[in-house]
Amino acid sequence: MEVVRLKKEDYDEWLSVLNTVFTKQNKKEMDFEKELPKMCVRDDYHMNMHLAVKEEGKICALLGVYPLKVKVGDAELLFTTVGNVATLPEHEGKGYMRVLMDAAMEELERIGADASRLGGARQRYNRYGYEVSGISYNFHVNAFTTKYCFNGDEIFDFKEISYEDVKEFAYIQALRKKMPIYVERAYDDTHKGDYDVLRAYESRIFIALNKQGEMVGYLSVSGNLEGISDFGAENFETLKTMFYSWQKKVDARIYFSLFASDYEAVQYYSRVSSWMSISSPCHFKIINFDKVADALIKLKKQSGAFMPEGESVIEIKDWGRLLICHKNGEAYCQKTDKEATIIMDRLEATRFLFGPFEPGTVTGDDAFLATVLPLPLSWCTLDRV
Repeated sequence: MEVVRLKKEDYDEWLSVLNTVFTKQNKKEMDFEKELPKMCVRDDYHMNMHLAVKEEGKICALLGVYPLKVKVGDAELLFTTVGNVATLPEHEGKGYMRVLMDAAMEELERIGADASRLGGARQRYNRYGYEVSGISYNFHVNAFTTKYCFNGDEIFDFKEISYEDVKEFAYIQALRKKMPIYVERAYDDTHKGDYDVLRAYESRIFIALNKQGEMVGYLSVSGNLEGISDFGAENFETLKTMFYSWQKKVDARIYFSLFASDYEAVQYYSRVSSWMSISSPCHFKIINFDKVADALIKLKKQSGAFMPEGESVIEIKDWGRLLICHKNGEAYCQKTDKEATIIMDRLEATRFLFGPFEPGTVTGDDAFLATVLPLPLSWCTLDRV
């Protein structure tokens, strides 16, 4: 059994396998060129991200390993998505996916990934170090919310944009680079990467305009206009006006998710939204616990969240000991030889450090960590490839 890296010549067969497998799995007709256009490019750069098992020259099973450069505050990290895991029905039960997942784990090591993410059955991917974790705050805003909570005098207009709107995409790119967690979407010198991500799953893209006609934010929304998948605004007050303006425009309940680092917005919408929940955005595999935790604790500190002074050490089996510290106004995490007060495996450590629930739901009784954790690991679900 041989694992091969796909090439541009494999594009048509690769696409056919994905559409076949996921049409059956999702019980609806799938078209990946519309669902995930960013990865559907007939060239070696994009196709080389895919590993496959072939029999007699034909693809039997495949998956993708998609590197994603992420900036968390001032830190630069490398995440990946392991996705589009597909085995043709006639080749199921042959162990091909286990072989491909083993190869994918080797690929993470080869490219030096700090962390990885995927979706799917929890128990299937626990064995590879992926765990349900991270934090997504989910909210609904309906007509009653807008009527009783929106006191603004201004209502924004919205302009739907397409690939040809170069100025608007330059604005979106500039706005996104100011975000506390920024995933690089470009793969060339154009705005095609941003465009393809924002239109994934047949989403539509809108620019928000104030009464002077100036751009003040953007939305990527579902086909029925009610679900907001991605957004950006100049500041929190602008974000509020944009969401309320959108709710009035569509005249229906709208829904969206906020990052854990969006403290001001989370506090506000937890007070006024018509419905809310906390969930995990995906399954994360943390490889470099020190780098990821250090970036996120610094982000939490910069975001103004309360953090008492103190330090604790946890031991993560098969990884080492992690010092979590906030002293003299400085917050950081690093590998250490100090004695640990809590010992846990990698899956427990992932939930303990990054949520979505409070650390006490995992293990331990540490007053300092009970306040500092979970760290604000979040993800936009459009950033899959």
